[in-house]
Amino acid sequence: MNERVTLSMEEIKRGYVLQQVEEKKLSGREAAQRLGLSMRQTRRLLVKYGQAGAA
Repeated sequence: MNERVTLSMEEIKRGYVLQQVEEKKLSGREAAQRLGLSMRQTRRLLVKYGQAGAA
């Protein structure tokens, strides 16, 4: 079954930044600054991203 998922530019940016953290190209603090989030929120996103990936 073909299922289409549409992402906003902000969601795409978030996925890209989180991927860079996973690849050790960015620190968590740098990611938080780029996303305009607190470190705590960024850590929560990283946990979810690690569990589900960009899906």
